[in-house]
Amino acid sequence: MTDTQRHHRLRVRATGWTHPVLAGFEADLSLYRLEENALSKHAAQLHQLTGGYFKALTYAISTAAVIAIRSGSENITEKEIKAATAQLGPWQPAADQP
Repeated sequence: MTDTQRHHRLRVRATGWTHPVLAGFEADLSLYRLEENALSKHAAQLHQLTGGYFKALTYAISTAAVIAIRSGSENITEKEIKAATAQLGPWQPAADQP
């Protein structure tokens, strides 16, 4: 894998800046009943389900928000996260990753 390919495969880690990233999503979501730290408390699960890839994380959170709006809950819980990430399929590391 070239440096350019590595650069384009942005990944978030389960520690470090993951929580600020999730807090940023929480601040930007326009859900009426979003609980405090709704995403941050599921950081490890989100990381596992998305493989730490930012694009997959963005998709999962956006999809979970749509599910929350359509259900009327206006909150993202483990239920919405699992429903959103089920559409991604199981994450598998690429062959060039340890």
